Amino acid sequence: MVSLLSLWAVRLAGGAIPAAALGLLLIARRTASTGSLAAGLGMPTALERYVAMNQGRVAQQRRYVLFSLAGIVLLAAVVLPTAALLREPLGGWLYPAAGADAGALAFGTACLLWATAANTIATSVFLSFRMVLLANLMRLVAAGALAAAVLYQGDAATAASLVRWESLGLALVSTVSMVTIIGKCRAIGGEALSTPWKADLREFVAFGLPRGAVSFLNGLALLVGPWLLRRQPEDVGYLLLALTWVRVLQLAIGPLTRMSSVITANLMGRQDSEAITLGTRLSFGAALYASALATAALVPWRHEILLLWLGNAELAAGAADAFLVVAWLMVPLTIYEATKGIVNVRWMRPLNVYPLALGLGVQVGLYSLLTLWMTPLLAAGISMLALFWILGLCSIYWLRDDLRPLAYWRAGPLLTVSLVTGILGWWAANVGGALPAAVWAVASLGALAALVRWARSGFLGDLLSFGLAR
Repeated sequence: MVSLLSLWAVRLAGGAIPAAALGLLLIARRTASTGSLAAGLGMPTALERYVAMNQGRVAQQRRYVLFSLAGIVLLAAVVLPTAALLREPLGGWLYPAAGADAGALAFGTACLLWATAANTIATSVFLSFRMVLLANLMRLVAAGALAAAVLYQGDAATAASLVRWESLGLALVSTVSMVTIIGKCRAIGGEALSTPWKADLREFVAFGLPRGAVSFLNGLALLVGPWLLRRQPEDVGYLLLALTWVRVLQLAIGPLTRMSSVITANLMGRQDSEAITLGTRLSFGAALYASALATAALVPWRHEILLLWLGNAELAAGAADAFLVVAWLMVPLTIYEATKGIVNVRWMRPLNVYPLALGLGVQVGLYSLLTLWMTPLLAAGISMLALFWILGLCSIYWLRDDLRPLAYWRAGPLLTVSLVTGILGWWAANVGGALPAAVWAVASLGALAALVRWARSGFLGDLLSFGLAR
């Protein structure tokens, strides 16, 4: 539901403003989202952990909630006045192509950054107290704020005005939620606390801060490529529109990978090595098979899918060109996203930080070099490929003992089915018409059925057994 609402909001925005303005809007939203990961200081993760650890200890839980709310208030007191004072230099640096609107867009980004952080904290509070309905409502508000802004602005919309109204709507809902939470905390009684609040605060920050840094680096991995193109806002929009479908794929396999991560975490304490290996293989295999088959299916039909989504031929054509490059990072990115939770659980050291830092450095350096010979959009795409292949290969290296032997995965049949799906899709898309599309669909489903039935893949067998057991 949240994904569909987000896709609809982007479609509305694409119909209301030109391609260049859409690029500015999308990069501003991505900047705010990534910045909120750093500004949140890992508080959502720490909050969920410490509230869960203190079930039944109401006063202790209330203390951690108040720590998070105080952090959000302090963030507003620092970020918003600073952004208001420095809006013009910030706008010139962040959005050099925005012209006279650069300052307003920079301040709107800061407002959206704070509103996103506040929304995330409120969502984490609701999740911590098992108020799942309210948590999902906060997610829907975050996804639908842009759509509401577009509908409110109509033909008068600009990138800066949409960011401003989106941040205002999200901030209002988040503020009301936090006031409600504070009222609930005041009304709840509880036992006297034995530990000083300063000691709890130090522990809370010490746990959350490094995890917030890792989350920020993960967000930065999807921001740096588009941000390098900030002087070409149309290209920024095309690249971010293409990347949206990578995120859709990740959301589609998300339930299985999250379940595998939770199972792995639970089994770590029992030292059940065989079950841990199974959980790792399920996450990795789901990412590998889903991303390979999705790439083969989406690439030939990219223009039709994007046109159906966006309803704008110009945007669809530009995003389709960007998708040709983005498609090659779907496999490593999906593998990394699916296994990073397992890596974090199995090793105390933040192993994912090293490939992230290396990959981001390689990305920036390679982009600077490639722009000497090719267009900025192509250079940004290739440099993003380098980053995510580094992340994907490092994930395989960390988990290499659990992924052996190679025959378990039956990569040959998977590659064959992907090629058949891609080649037939290319033929059907170029010929056009309902009959070729039907032939492609039937042949692809037949190839997939053959893969499951006759490939004798150890992974598919384990996946089916796991699914039937649930």
